[in-house]
Amino acid sequence: MSGSRALLVFAKTPKPGKVKTRLLAAVSAEVAAALHKACIADTLRLASRTRGCDVFVFAAGGRRYFRGLLKKQSCGRRVRVLSQRGSDLGVRMENAFRKCFLMGYREVVVIGSDTPWMGAQRLRQAFAELKSNGVVIGPAEDGGYYLLGLRKMVAEIFRGIPWSTERVLELTLKAVARTKLRRKLLRRDFDLDRPEDMKRAARMFKRKPRVAPELAAAIAEIERVRYL
Repeated sequence: MSGSRALLVFAKTPKPGKVKTRLLAAVSAEVAAALHKACIADTLRLASRTRGCDVFVFAAGGRRYFRGLLKKQSCGRRVRVLSQRGSDLGVRMENAFRKCFLMGYREVVVIGSDTPWMGAQRLRQAFAELKSNGVVIGPAEDGGYYLLGLRKMVAEIFRGIPWSTERVLELTLKAVARTKLRRKLLRRDFDLDRPEDMKRAARMFKRKPRVAPELAAAIAEIERVRYL
C-alpha cells in the first residue's frame, strides 16, 4: 500500500455471449466482446495513470486476461488483480470495499468498464469530494451508477438493490439517506450497454477520439465494415 486512496475497477473477462449482451440486437457476440475488450483496455489505462491512488482490478471470470493486458500496457506492477467474491454484484462490491478498508485505505472509489471516457479529472474529483462527503456517486442515465466512492464501510448501500435495473441509483440514494451520511453526485453520464449507446459514443468519438482510443477505434471499425 502506497497511500490512503484505492481505485477499484470491476470488470468481467470478455467472453463472447457473456458480455455486452444488450448489444446483441445490433452486433454479433464476437463484436460485442471486442467492444468490451476495448472498454476494459481504455479503463485500465485510465486507472493506471491516475495519480495518488493504488489501483486494484476486481475480476470476474478469471484473472489471467487482466494480468496479460496490464503486462501489455506496461503497468502490471502498479496494478493488483484480485477476484470478485460473492453471489451478486452488491455482495461482490461490499466484499471489495471491506477488503480495502481493512487494508487501511481511507478513501475507496470503484468504477466499472462501461464508461471509459470519464477521464482522470472526474476520478480526481471523486477522491477530492470524499474529503467532505461520506459517499460520492456518478449517476448513469440508465438509472444505475458508473462510480461509487466511500470514506468508510457502509454495507447498507449494497443490500436490497435490484441490480441491472433502472432503480439502482434511486434505491442506493435512499439507502444513503438512511445512513445520514453526506453525499455528492458527480456529472451524469451514460454507459455503453445498448445499441443506442454505441451510436451516441460514435458521435462523441468523432469529436473527441482520444478520451477512449481503443473503443473509438473499435466503433470506427464497425462503422467502416457496415458502410463499405
